[in-house]
Amino acid sequence: MVIFDDPITLDNNLHSPPSTEHVGTLNFAGADPLMNKTRDISVIGGTGDFFMARGIATLMTDAFEGDVYFRLRVDIKLYECWSI
Repeated sequence: MVIFDDPITLDNNLHSPPSTEHVGTLNFAGADPLMNKTRDISVIGGTGDFFMARGIATLMTDAFEGDVYFRLRVDIKLYECWSI
């Protein structure tokens, strides 16, 4: 699944301005059974500022209309990984 929709914001307020500090994409891998209330999947990389990102993404189905439309709420927790 590839999604280019919501800007990255500093908090979860709908009126929060987009952050210009972070640019890039995140890559997720894992099963996403839509009928489960919450699902945890792996963050396995990304581009730009998220290059080599690792972490956990918790997915929650926010709205669902058959096979046509669904909206996800995604809470992402990234690990701080430093290489020397």
